[in-house]
Amino acid sequence: MTKIFQLYSLNEIKVKYGHKTLREIIDTFECGRNTDIKRFVVCGEMENLDEKSDDDRVVSYFILDYNDKFLGFFSLYIKAFLFNESKPHDSKPVFYIACLARHDKVLPNELDIKDILDLAFGKLYSVKEIIGGISTVMLDTDIEKLKNLYLRHGFNEINNPRNDAFLLMMELSDTKEF
Repeated sequence: MTKIFQLYSLNEIKVKYGHKTLREIIDTFECGRNTDIKRFVVCGEMENLDEKSDDDRVVSYFILDYNDKFLGFFSLYIKAFLFNESKPHDSKPVFYIACLARHDKVLPNELDIKDILDLAFGKLYSVKEIIGGISTVMLDTDIEKLKNLYLRHGFNEINNPRNDAFLLMMELSDTKEF
């Protein structure tokens, strides 16, 4: 059975459903596996919704089924990343997956990590096609179980000089398949 999703940016979902419904969606989000993600959704997203800030570069996408059930989300941005600390002026722009999560009340057969990554990479390929020049995707996690999950989905671990999290990366291929 093919899964079919609706994908809306934070602004698109606000326009389609209104501020009150958006607030309800955000307030009911549960992610017991990672309280940082819950805090990002419940606090961070609403702060960015009403005020412009440096974090405005983060674009979040809400994943809904065709009955408008909120399944999960992911957030992306472009970041200058320094791959070689001995050459501080040689930073390279990368696509960064700020976070992604499935709502705790959603079953893996409704939405799993592969589905979320497929949707995120679809957006990244679209942006790459428009702006060009960026082909590296990065993310980090401080949870070893998540690191291993990302490694199974094609990411590679790279050295993180700060050692505060596992740093993972993947190169976008020339084809649009993930």
